[in-house]
Amino acid sequence: MKKLWLLAACFAACFPALAADDSLRVDAQSRLENIRRKAPELARGSRQVVTHVSASLQVNDATVLELLCEKPENDGRTLRLWSGALLREGNVLPPARILAHLLLGMDGRQDSAAYFNTADGDYRRARTLGCYLGILQTALPDAGDAAAQRMVLTQLLHETARQAGVADVYAVADDTRAGGRWVQARLKPLLQSSDNPADWPEALIPPADAADAAALQAFRRGLEQGRAVR
Repeated sequence: MKKLWLLAACFAACFPALAADDSLRVDAQSRLENIRRKAPELARGSRQVVTHVSASLQVNDATVLELLCEKPENDGRTLRLWSGALLREGNVLPPARILAHLLLGMDGRQDSAAYFNTADGDYRRARTLGCYLGILQTALPDAGDAAAQRMVLTQLLHETARQAGVADVYAVADDTRAGGRWVQARLKPLLQSSDNPADWPEALIPPADAADAAALQAFRRGLEQGRAVR
């Protein structure tokens, strides 16, 4: 009887979280379908549709990206066109917000390394992050020549820091907050580096000695899939 009571208590505690996850996925599926319907107009360069897609991704964006990156060969082009249009305009806020959510959670309080070291080996978030970064890389040339690309990438990374709660990348970060730790450990060195910009996606994630090998595999698989989107 005691075992049954414990089982019931566990179920009651877990059920709200499961229900919340299901609700997020249902909402994300609806948003993704709405974005899909706008793909033809987006391909024709509709500015109004760019704004529409941005609005669709203002809420629950990480879950939408997770669904989209399950089959980036089907839905990735829409995201790539949207990203390219924004980068061409220098409007880095929407993609930076998504990037911060994928790295640090919707509340900005999750340590980025947590998504690369899960207890259950579920590395969908690592794969989704890789996929999104790969798509951003393919969209970056839409910003213009090499100098323009480097400038908009720098703007994107600085805006991601702001979305992570750090107004000035070069100031002393608050290491009591997940965003501050990530900026100090990963983003600041990247911005100070003169290395090949092509390497920037992997510079944003935990180093190999601080991540599960399976998570790094998932990230790189997603990165390749994202880079293949045209």
